[in-house]
Amino acid sequence: MAYIKQAEETPWEPGRTPNRQLRRLINADDTPLLHTVLVQLGPGEAVSLHSHSVLETMYILEGEGHGQVAGERGPCRPGTIMYAPAGVEHELKNTGQGNMVVLCTFCPPNM
Repeated sequence: MAYIKQAEETPWEPGRTPNRQLRRLINADDTPLLHTVLVQLGPGEAVSLHSHSVLETMYILEGEGHGQVAGERGPCRPGTIMYAPAGVEHELKNTGQGNMVVLCTFCPPNM
């Protein structure tokens, strides 16, 4: 098991739509405590309103858009972090011209 990884060495996987990709950076093979995923959303792509049975954080690395957590709406750009406790509905939409890249962490893992 590697404790230090380079994200670009982890292959992109297809997401739920053709305009979405995932890189599973830290998963159950690494630790049972959390799951960290890099998500790339193409222009206009959205992660519709949903919830999880676990906590999720979303940190915007690239791009711009809008997010919602528990009815609170706001702009998202590099440096924005969103926090969705277990059972709380949230969504994210890329409204920019380029890709939006988001670092998501689930604790404990649910994927």
